[in-house]
Amino acid sequence: MPAASPPPSPAETTSGIHFALALDGKGGVAPGPAGGRSWIHLDWHACTDWLSTQPDLDPLVVAALMADDTSPRFHTFDDGAILILRGANHNPGQDPDDMVSLRLWMSPERLISVSLRRVLAVDQVHERLIGGRGPAAPVEVALALAGALADNLKPVVRAISERLEDLEDSALDTAPAPLRGDLVALKRQVIWLHRFVRPQAEALDELAAAPPPWFPGTAPERAIEIAHATERLAATLDTQREHSGLILDQLRDRQAEAVATSGLWLTRLAAVFLPLNLLAALFGANVGGIPGDGHPLGFWLLGLGCLIVGGLAGTWFLVRRGDD
Repeated sequence: MPAASPPPSPAETTSGIHFALALDGKGGVAPGPAGGRSWIHLDWHACTDWLSTQPDLDPLVVAALMADDTSPRFHTFDDGAILILRGANHNPGQDPDDMVSLRLWMSPERLISVSLRRVLAVDQVHERLIGGRGPAAPVEVALALAGALADNLKPVVRAISERLEDLEDSALDTAPAPLRGDLVALKRQVIWLHRFVRPQAEALDELAAAPPPWFPGTAPERAIEIAHATERLAATLDTQREHSGLILDQLRDRQAEAVATSGLWLTRLAAVFLPLNLLAALFGANVGGIPGDGHPLGFWLLGLGCLIVGGLAGTWFLVRRGDD
């Protein structure tokens, strides 16, 4: 039966250690303290002192792990490598695009991970190790975390694609104004995700292209697979950004066409009633000499004349419209 993860001791809790696992090399957890091959997961808010006391950690490594704001990247040192990653936020009540960071220090015998908030991928890999179905070596744990981050991001990206398709269908028969707000918000979400996923794909590409020599077994091949999966997500986000832009252009064209059509009809109405207004102004003038003044059919002749003029103007516009 796999060994259970021991609860953090009071000293570990105050030093910011969420858990410290000794790896048994068979996909599970070895009993006892986390000596030898191990994975130590830290709380960013409370682990500065603990990291500073580790003799094998360069100050540059500690600074990278404790940076306030991070962008995905990969960098090698003489005795290890830094891998900074981002993942979708699956914490309750929070937006998935408010991406959580995961900072990793990889070395042949130890993996140190640091996070500000709960990261679903950490829980998933931790559960696999407790169940005896996890990675065997610290580097493989790091790759499993990167793979889980990519897998957990796929439903978020898929939901955006489905939402874009729904908005595109609605754009054909719905007024543009209500859709524009939803589309702009969705495009903003895509841009925010792309801001981190694209550099993450590049960082994993660097890792896959030039893995450290101490990477065990098939770890380089696994790194290539994860890099390709992340690159596909980045490419999908690129497509979604262009797709949302095209739908916005379509909505703008529809709105411009509606405004132009309304303006055209207003112009035609004004052109029809302009001569009528002129006639009404002339015949309504309070001066002598008005044609038909005192004639019993004068009002009806005036009305008939206005109808004739209006009909001729309307017919002329319709003929011109047909020629256009």
